[in-house]
Amino acid sequence: MRVEPVSFPSFGCTGPRGRIAKILVETPGTAPGSTTLIPRAVYRHSQGADPSGTDRYRDDGPRVQDDVEIGWIKKRRTWYARQRSYPEHEWWPMFSNDQKSAIEAARAAWTPTRRLVVPALEDAMYEPVSVLDTGFVRLVDYMGGDDGIVQGARVSYGKGTKSTSDDRGLIRYLMRNRHTSPFELAVIKLHVRAPIFVTRQWFRHRTASINEYSARYSVLEKEFYFPRPEDIAVQSASNKQGRGTSLPPEQARQVLDILRDDAARCYDHYLELLNEDAAGGTVDPARPSIARELARMNLPVNIMTQFYWQINLWNLLHFLRLRADSHAQYEIRAYADAILGLVEKWVPLTYGAFCDYMRDAALLSGPALRVLRAVMAGTPVDPKAEGLSRREITELATLFPEIAPRLTGG
Repeated sequence: MRVEPVSFPSFGCTGPRGRIAKILVETPGTAPGSTTLIPRAVYRHSQGADPSGTDRYRDDGPRVQDDVEIGWIKKRRTWYARQRSYPEHEWWPMFSNDQKSAIEAARAAWTPTRRLVVPALEDAMYEPVSVLDTGFVRLVDYMGGDDGIVQGARVSYGKGTKSTSDDRGLIRYLMRNRHTSPFELAVIKLHVRAPIFVTRQWFRHRTASINEYSARYSVLEKEFYFPRPEDIAVQSASNKQGRGTSLPPEQARQVLDILRDDAARCYDHYLELLNEDAAGGTVDPARPSIARELARMNLPVNIMTQFYWQINLWNLLHFLRLRADSHAQYEIRAYADAILGLVEKWVPLTYGAFCDYMRDAALLSGPALRVLRAVMAGTPVDPKAEGLSRREITELATLFPEIAPRLTGG
């Protein structure tokens, strides 16, 4: 089909007989200045900011006269109506009614394709997975799967398709020996809503493409993350970047009161500094109004933000190995666990190999391996003399509690 301008921002797509088969609308993209063409039948012009990316669509398009060229639109709209009887989900409260309808419409839509798809992951498309009550992870798009990984690996030596058991063996071999290139062929794109302090850890993984909601362009919503009372803990005595035991319930409630009061006060001051209404007009001409990029400065890092995150599978697994680990901060670990559930559906063979060779595996240093061999052989050994630090000895004893007395001198 050809795409020719008709009248900005609409475009007509001509079918094989030269008649207009579909009306496309040019809409804002995810980056400033970028645009996307989508059917007008699913377009909705938003008067305000829509950070969720879900408020663009509805199926109330123009009346269609050419049943031959675009009859598929009518059929799909009927199919939409049948699919809109979803039960209430646990993540519904965080969306407006328009956003709920938009998500259901996106999930009900279908597009013919010849590319590889993963049925289990298709079922999870667009549906948010609730994280930390006010956050979510939502699958937006993906490319490839286990089949694509082994296909990419076998091109190295010219072999064709093998059985599932052969595929599993090859994927485990690739994972075990850290042959990363085939895993990099698979890509996933997620829409994430998380507290800013979580994203600051998240974005330390610099191997992804990211586009975040901008508080320079738009006004932030009054949405904050507050931990559960049982997750409020003292500083760890052994880990300088971790938490220790939980506070007593009464003290935890006092902490939550402080956090809520601070968040409310900071957001009220934020709105006061903006001094603008929903339409962008001035609320009180007698008060100063400052730029959005300045007004945001006093907001706490537990305010919620949103971003799109695209990453290849290998770098995603590296992220999950670190952030789904028990040593990671609880809040980002909750997001990593949600993503792990999607990865298991997406690439089950790779997920199994990842669990066996990365997530549930242990890396031993040369000195630790020498100490372990000596213990197994019944030879007296001094871990400190072999060069192990106190922390390394503790970690080795945790991995092998059966030999802990010989390592610690107990």
